[in-house]
Amino acid sequence: MNFVTAGRELTQLWCGILGVITQDGEGYGLSIHDGLVGRGIIPKSTDPQSYLYDVLRDLEARGWLVSREVLSPEIAALRGGRPRIYYTLTDTGRLARQVLAS
Repeated sequence: MNFVTAGRELTQLWCGILGVITQDGEGYGLSIHDGLVGRGIIPKSTDPQSYLYDVLRDLEARGWLVSREVLSPEIAALRGGRPRIYYTLTDTGRLARQVLAS
């Protein structure tokens, strides 16, 4: 694989990650994990949530997305006391996705 092909694949990967966050909220983890495993970037045994936590925190620090935790008695009962986290792209994140897609 040459440098141009590798760069194109990385760009497509990040565009896909941003697209999944836009479409799927918290369900991002398994979709992104499957994509990374399918490309041979990470092993299948990697925990999707713990691996992506740092990626999402980095994207949030860059201003590309924002997170919001929601915790209600119903959610707590279903998720063992853990809140549900929703992610949304910011205007900057949407622009980054457009640039990566072009």
